[in-house]
Amino acid sequence: MDWASGTWTREPATSRLDGDDLLVGASEGSDWWRTTHYGFLHDDGHALLVDWPAASAVEATFDASSLTGLYDQAGLLLWVGPEHWIKTGLEVSDGVLPPDAAPEQVAAAKAGSDAALAFTSGTYGNFSMDRGEEVIASMYPPATLDRLRRIKAELDPANVFRQNHNIMPAG
Repeated sequence: MDWASGTWTREPATSRLDGDDLLVGASEGSDWWRTTHYGFLHDDGHALLVDWPAASAVEATFDASSLTGLYDQAGLLLWVGPEHWIKTGLEVSDGVLPPDAAPEQVAAAKAGSDAALAFTSGTYGNFSMDRGEEVIASMYPPATLDRLRRIKAELDPANVFRQNHNIMPAG
């Protein structure tokens, strides 16, 4: 990607190239939120906008080790205009231990997480890079997957929306 070809919606606090990577440091408190149930609006985030061909896809990776504070985030923004956009990515949210957590705190959190795994099954799609019917089947209970396939058959019978973890239309 030619980072120099983009235009910032708002200049970040810092940005620099590191080989092919763009490293960005956000300004304190900046974010993208629009028409939330909280009743507030944030449109002061940082996005490097470039034209993107309609029939293409993008895959990105983030170094999450630098996301240490509550609500720190990284992601992608599909921008149509100031009132029409979608953001996606990852964000530090509830349940995060501080970077200086004591070893016993880390051990207790891991023990609780490991214990909860005994009551889970399947795959969380956002964390899986695998594709295919077997992976899709592991993401949803059978009845839910059947319902999603029926909805897909009704709304997208030609399977136009098939990127990422595709659910095939029923039929």
